[in-house]
Amino acid sequence: MATAVIADSDVRTLATQSCSSITGKSKLTYHLGLQGTKPVIRIHANTGPGFFNDEWIDVSKVIDTLPKGAPFTSFALRSVFKGRSMNSRAFLMAALRNEGVVQRSAERPRCWERADIDTFLARFEVYSKSSAQAKPAIKKPGVKPAALASTKAAPKPKR
Repeated sequence: MATAVIADSDVRTLATQSCSSITGKSKLTYHLGLQGTKPVIRIHANTGPGFFNDEWIDVSKVIDTLPKGAPFTSFALRSVFKGRSMNSRAFLMAALRNEGVVQRSAERPRCWERADIDTFLARFEVYSKSSAQAKPAIKKPGVKPAALASTKAAPKPKR
């Protein structure tokens, strides 16, 4: 079962986050976004040499693949990244750990357990509301932002 590719133009990026990889050898940057009202996530950058899939992934599909009540490894995400880089699963697991969705298993040290998924999903609503209220900055070429705040014209220098 291949997942449908989500186009960048269909997604409103809500937040850019960073975390260390599972091994701690690199720093990852990931995005949280909305495709309409559907939460999506993607790995955006890696400071290390590992390749990864940078496509948007439906968060509900990710959560549905995480086993309930039993420890699991990043291999549990194989259906989300079918036919893609193996690093993608581990990098996504690092992002999910950073978001509090998964935590290390108390039973099996190299495995994960589900954690606070509801808070993670609620965060999308908070990000969505805060980004909708944010006013875009006015950009004019060659003009510093402080100069835009003033409504008075500066006095002309005397010669």
